[in-house]
Amino acid sequence: MLRLVALRFRSSMMCPAGVLVMKSLLLPRTLFTILCFNSAYVCSSDFDDWQSERRTITAITGRSITLDTPLKYLHWGSIWSAPNGDSVDERGEVGLISRRVKIHGDITDGETYINGTAGTWWGGHVFITKGVVQVSGAELFHMGQAGFLARYPIHFHAAQDMTGSAVRKSSFHDTFQRCLVIHWTHNVEASDNVAFNATAHCYFFEDA
Repeated sequence: MLRLVALRFRSSMMCPAGVLVMKSLLLPRTLFTILCFNSAYVCSSDFDDWQSERRTITAITGRSITLDTPLKYLHWGSIWSAPNGDSVDERGEVGLISRRVKIHGDITDGETYINGTAGTWWGGHVFITKGVVQVSGAELFHMGQAGFLARYPIHFHAAQDMTGSAVRKSSFHDTFQRCLVIHWTHNVEASDNVAFNATAHCYFFEDA
């Protein structure tokens, strides 16, 4: 997860694409290489969650990242300091969701058809019950099956001791039901993951 310390956005007729200027960044423990044409999202820094925005990176010059289209909303990039000396971190988060390894359901946009009925979100799911499983640097989208129990993008189900298992540095986006579910399973590491536009609670722990 990248978090903005300072953000400036400019757009003009001479610069039709947005330019996101990152003066300083707090970097994750292991930084992904940011490449052109990677998809990224900028979280809302407003009370309105719908002000989160997804963009494609088209150019990188130093700390300036050019986006395919300008940002529609203002995204705050500073830490607010109160008169009593307290501070509130209101910086909008920036997440990189592109990965080279992709795990996905139907790649068509939006809803899919099941048994001739429209409106059922029906994606793939990874169901884990034993062994040592490690997922690292994967992009999961159109995963999960809405309304069906135990059908989540990645689901550790009643596996009990899964020492050595991990889900790291992966992204979940446009999911149909949750992101990562750990149910009656112990000793699974979940770290440095990002998620965007997920249906229902994203990270879900049950009977841990």
